[in-house]
Amino acid sequence: MGVDISPTAIDEARSLAVPSEGGGAFLRFDVADVSAAERPRIDGAPFDVVVCQLVLSIVGGVLERENLLRHLHEHLRPGGGLYLSASGVSDSINAGYARLYADDGPLTGEPYSYYSRDEKGTILYTTHHFSAEELVALLEGAGFVEVHIETEREASSRRPDETAFFHYVTCRRG
Repeated sequence: MGVDISPTAIDEARSLAVPSEGGGAFLRFDVADVSAAERPRIDGAPFDVVVCQLVLSIVGGVLERENLLRHLHEHLRPGGGLYLSASGVSDSINAGYARLYADDGPLTGEPYSYYSRDEKGTILYTTHHFSAEELVALLEGAGFVEVHIETEREASSRRPDETAFFHYVTCRRG
């Protein structure tokens, strides 16, 4: 099961799905806003495992992040696993991020948040970089237990010539 807020992304994913032996698509896809206040209806829930790759860093503000984690928790079976990645605070290793935090923090109203922009400078969305402690608090606040975080220094997909910290998290529904 794949879920995304963008119908275009879901259409693209469907076009890339590998057919099963019975002729149907191996995967199912739904369009849903998992960061909205109201719990989205997602076919097939509850799930044994949910994977959330870098979404938490770009869904909006604190409330949307809390909603996302709450909904992921609600869509897991008791004891089910969450595998999540998120951008980490990187000002200590990346002057570009330090500048973005300083320039955009007053505009976003949140430390370590900045506006991701296109080549023309048009704001596309807000990006937030997490400390490990902040991430643990959010996950535990949503009801997750056994939170384990590995932090890696890697090249960014948007800035391949620069490094940043990325958090890789495993946890379970409590």
